[in-house]
Amino acid sequence: NETAAEYIVLAHDYPVSGGTLVMRKIAIGSITMNASTPTTYVDTDLDVYLNGDFLATLDASVQKCMMAVPVTCLDKDSAATTVTRKVYLLSRAELGGTASEEGTAIPYFSDDSLKICYAVDATAVEWWTRTIYYSWTTYFRTVGSDGAFTTQSATGSCYVRPVFTLPGKYKKKNK
Repeated sequence: NETAAEYIVLAHDYPVSGGTLVMRKIAIGSITMNASTPTTYVDTDLDVYLNGDFLATLDASVQKCMMAVPVTCLDKDSAATTVTRKVYLLSRAELGGTASEEGTAIPYFSDDSLKICYAVDATAVEWWTRTIYYSWTTYFRTVGSDGAFTTQSATGSCYVRPVFTLPGKYKKKNK
């Protein structure tokens, strides 16, 4: 159940939606991107999981407020596809990597130390982005345990940091 999970506010008035972009603070356990070798993030096993089973674990009041936003993904040939998602992964560009059609850098990630993510046991872990690695089209960009960009086979396992957008300057009210 995600009701106890902490989220980091990455940006208010996020350009894609005008809402508040949040990211899970502690990584979800190690998951494969896809059972086979996809050519884009769109409709991978992980994309489907985030917008299905994972989404269902969130508090009903949060689910109701979540915004479906346009998410641009590049494929192995650098062709852009824009899909609408409630939950997704950040791109390398959004994390401060090379600019691309997948988004613009989020100021929160001003240096690699702010990209470091931890598992529940406080171990720094490698985590997925939605950016395919063009040189090896069966690989995706990841963020390593040191906060630097690295790569992982789509059929390998990495930790996951879902992001989603809430309207305005959303704050959950405690009852």
